[in-house]
Amino acid sequence: MASPFEIAKVTANAKDEKDVIRIKFTEGVQYTGMYDATNTAQYTLNGKNLPVGTSISLADSDDDITNGLDIVKIKVPAGTLKTLSNVITVNKELQSYDNSVLTGGYEKAVLLGLN
Repeated sequence: MASPFEIAKVTANAKDEKDVIRIKFTEGVQYTGMYDATNTAQYTLNGKNLPVGTSISLADSDDDITNGLDIVKIKVPAGTLKTLSNVITVNKELQSYDNSVLTGGYEKAVLLGLN
């Protein structure tokens, strides 16, 4: 059985990545088509669409591209992230690279300043 596709951890403003929200998934994401995880329409931040100027890139946590790219990095314009509390919501229809459906919660608190 395929492993569940879930959000493992959400962090932001790590030392070397100011204004970047990092979403770590349990599996690699899709980056083309309807479930493209690099499409800003897949996310909301604090209940609003991601602001103009946001860019999204992907990374791999285990240097094994055969199991997909499992980290989504959302760079938002300076000043977008609130000091205390931010909530990122991921489109619950999002699917992993092997078409697993996202489970385990779609709204996550963004932990600031953690790696």
